Formats: sequence, structure tokens, C-alpha cells
Amino acid sequence: MAQQELPPSRLMRDAPDLLRDLFDQAAHLARQQGLAPEPADQLALELVDVMAANWGGRHINFPKGVTLRMIQRDLAIWREFDGSNHNELATRHGVTTVWVYAVIRKIRKMIRQDRQPGLFDPVDRLEHDR
Repeated sequence: MAQQELPPSRLMRDAPDLLRDLFDQAAHLARQQGLAPEPADQLALELVDVMAANWGGRHINFPKGVTLRMIQRDLAIWREFDGSNHNELATRHGVTTVWVYAVIRKIRKMIRQDRQPGLFDPVDRLEHDR
């Protein structure tokens, strides 16, 4: 007779707070992305297992993600920019108009650098030999 398996969510009830919360958050996000409950729980359990194996026993200070939120805000400004709505974007995102101009300038520069290498940038040898 096959043994009955416990669902991952039941197994995690007695886990340490950090691992249980990681499991709950990962399972919730997986369900939001369209996974059924069982595969979502399995994915969350695998994530918890990997994180526990890689970080278990260490004292860590989990970042609050301030820089990440700033990057996300700046990308939102870029996506919403229509060429003339600097003031509107500044108000919507709680920054100055000068900051909006700086964000647009910075992202344009990054795009230009990705598309057009500089004159003195190293050239891959294989591309050079073609």
C-alpha cells in the first residue's frame, strides 16, 4: 500500500518563521502567475530548500530593497514618458522635474551605449576576424 504524502504547506507549518514565510510568499506569487496550488507549493518548497542549503546557518541582514524600488520607479518613468510629460511624471512619482529629466537622460545614454559601442571599446576577436 502506498503511503499518503503530506502536502508541502502542511510540512511547512512547523518550519522556522523565515522559511515558512518564504514558502508562503513564493507559493502565493506562483499562484498569481497561474500555477495550480500543488505545483505552486512544490515550486515554493524547492525554493525554500535551495535557500536553506545556500544560506542556512548564516546571519543575514535582508535588504529592504530601497535601490530596487528606485530602479523600478525610474523604469516606470521611462515607460510612461511621452516626450513632453515631465511635470506630470514628477508629480505622479513624487520626484522633481529635474529628476525626471535626469532619469530620461540616463536611460537614453544606456540604450545608446548598448546599441552603439564606443570607438575605443574592446572588439571581440572573432568578430574582428570575419
